[in-house]
Amino acid sequence: MEISIAAIGVTIGIILILLWMKWHYSKEINRLKGEVKLFRNANEYQAEAVVVFSADYEVFSANRAARKLLQLKPYEENMIPPKEILLQVGQSDIKSLFEVIDEQGKITEGTIHLKKVTLTIEKSVHHVNLYID
Repeated sequence: MEISIAAIGVTIGIILILLWMKWHYSKEINRLKGEVKLFRNANEYQAEAVVVFSADYEVFSANRAARKLLQLKPYEENMIPPKEILLQVGQSDIKSLFEVIDEQGKITEGTIHLKKVTLTIEKSVHHVNLYID
């Protein structure tokens, strides 16, 4: 009789511990789900390449998509892109990105919006819309 009471007590104790563990870890899992959702949402904005160039045409800052596009090494900043960046606006001649920025800056004040531009880096061709501030 004493053994069965002890066995019931141990069983109840184990069940309580398991229920507590389930409750405790489910809170942790829900918190992690929220962080994963936040991380996924943050990565959605990485599809648009954003680059900040200095006056000397060095990369001051670039997000992940821009680093991939410009073939920059991760965590390196204040560097000149290793490959020449060429642009073709409409049917015009192919020019360097920085030449186009200088020309458009003289024509347009404020934000420059170039639609359906062909961007070529080495042999990689991309059709993009450019917004230049």
